[in-house]
Amino acid sequence: MTWEKLRPMPRVAPWNKGKRSMTWEDRCAEYSRLTKSPITITAELLTPVIHAEKDRTHLDGVLTFAALTTHPVASSYESHTAVVIPLPLDLAWVSPNGKPLWACSPLVPIGAGVDSREYWHKRYPTHRAEFGDRLNAVTTAGRWKEYRVPVNAQSVDRLVAHAVGNAPEVEKLLSVVTHIGKKGSMGYGRVARWIVAPATHTITDVLALKAVPVAYFDGQQPSDRVALNRAWTPPYWYAPWWSDCVVPA
Repeated sequence: MTWEKLRPMPRVAPWNKGKRSMTWEDRCAEYSRLTKSPITITAELLTPVIHAEKDRTHLDGVLTFAALTTHPVASSYESHTAVVIPLPLDLAWVSPNGKPLWACSPLVPIGAGVDSREYWHKRYPTHRAEFGDRLNAVTTAGRWKEYRVPVNAQSVDRLVAHAVGNAPEVEKLLSVVTHIGKKGSMGYGRVARWIVAPATHTITDVLALKAVPVAYFDGQQPSDRVALNRAWTPPYWYAPWWSDCVVPA
């Protein structure tokens, strides 16, 4: 697979203390040369996790965050756009517009877990009202509106994903990830440790566990069901990259 087709990548400062900065194209070339093999990634959790998608957290999304965090030079890109971040995973496919299909499944629960209902709150800071210029803020609408939003959390010991990639580099990236899922700043999704172990699955096995664009099958009739307008590559929040996908049952 041609890694050079991946576009667009973040920009970095051309020089860093007199030396040419490491660009994302450099890291892409570095990762493309790595030996990839089947691996299993396990996250052992200490606290309940709030998944971004029902019962699953995207491993390539977590690795993308870690890659941005560990890059030696700060990246520059518009906040309302999206970029492609190279990962130390096998590249199963590149779409015509340069978007990657990484060979990894989502992190899903292993074993029985307990689902619970949590609440996100926003309240007007009445204890600091004297610092504002208005002491009679409206809390039923507008900027200071208060809310109580129910969300589903999952208490589970382990989340597991399957991938084809370079185990040492994947483990290196995951070493900086302390929380996964939503509301990590509030303590949810605390990771006790990551375990990266060799496995025997194939890319076909991995892709059967995730959403795959219909275009990947190149005119062949998919065996699983098709879902319209689904996220399939990081960043999963960026709707312009969504596509009709074959999804597992």
